[in-house]
Amino acid sequence: MRNKNTLFYRGKQAVSVKFSASEISSDGAVVYLEKIERKYGIIKRISQFIPDDSDPQHVTYSW
Repeated sequence: MRNKNTLFYRGKQAVSVKFSASEISSDGAVVYLEKIERKYGIIKRISQFIPDDSDPQHVTYSW
């Protein structure tokens, strides 16, 4: 089963992914999408428009 999805547009050019179970595992898809994110920084740019009203003094990160 093949599925083609447009992730985003860069100008007039569509950036799409096409996965096939016989060609890539689900973990491989995540790795591939991570590489796209590193190259284009879509999530980082979008996150600048999402307000974060949390108080840094009350936030604990586990890493």
